[in-house]
Amino acid sequence: MYFFGGISVEHEVSVISGLQAIHAMDADRYEAIPIYISKGRTWYTGEKLTDIEAYKDLKALLSEATPVIPVAADNGGIVLQKNPAPRFGKREVSQIDVAFPVLHGTFGEDGGLQGLFELMNIPYVGCDVGASALGMDKVTMKQVLRNEKLPVLNDVWFYNREWQEDSASIVKRIEEEIGLPAIVKPANLGSSVGIGVARNQESLEIAIEEALEYASKLIVEPLITDLKEMNCSVLGDTDEAEASVIEEVLKTEDILSYADKYQGSSRGGSKGGNGSKSMGGGMESTDRIIPARSQTKKQSRSKHLRYQRLKHSDVVAFRELIL
Repeated sequence: MYFFGGISVEHEVSVISGLQAIHAMDADRYEAIPIYISKGRTWYTGEKLTDIEAYKDLKALLSEATPVIPVAADNGGIVLQKNPAPRFGKREVSQIDVAFPVLHGTFGEDGGLQGLFELMNIPYVGCDVGASALGMDKVTMKQVLRNEKLPVLNDVWFYNREWQEDSASIVKRIEEEIGLPAIVKPANLGSSVGIGVARNQESLEIAIEEALEYASKLIVEPLITDLKEMNCSVLGDTDEAEASVIEEVLKTEDILSYADKYQGSSRGGSKGGNGSKSMGGGMESTDRIIPARSQTKKQSRSKHLRYQRLKHSDVVAFRELIL
């Protein structure tokens, strides 16, 4: 079963990713069942949920879908049951064999959904609760990477409460420890949501105020524009892992923006030629070069080390900025 949607600000991106994952599954061997989690936290299933065009009229789509909840079955497994359960007739919709969490952001990518799966003894793909939470928090993850002697940028991080109490001292710290221009990010979000570039004190304060609309914990780093973004997938566990070839992501602005990630022209494609937008966007639409124009054994070893030290398992995607 593929879980997507959710209550984070990355809801719409998750829908695209979830449907891409479903359509990539070998339908001759497996039955891919969609589980859409609405912004109101209701779970829905139904074949029409796999049609990206149907989401243009979400109210009509959900009126045809079946609300469900997970319940324990007599055989020890977990099944999806209609919600509310009918007094008469069949209640069970489907059994959950294995869960594929394809949610972006908070409550899906940060260990929240993984914790629910473990509580209900539902087998799932990807990292466990601890690794998911660690990988989602940029501040904590960088502290672990520094401890492993892996290169990361300097940063200043703080909570909303600290900003409200003494914003002047935080601005001073940023100017002294990071310098301007700088980039402001929510510490626990992805998809470039809430990020902003600050080139002077005024734009720094504006970027911080805007980022705080999305998260209560922020991280500020030096703005590096002359860089390359490299992506790499790693499959395995803490004992043995294998890295994919490295992908180079092309950007149209100083930073890889939300528009670059999810509204690109897809010139790069999977082979450096014409790309595909079979599911209408998502990271598929990003301009990219595969394999990257320059990739080294050192980069692959770095990803293996991060994979093991962060206690990742199954499949993980690493994004690395090369200065």
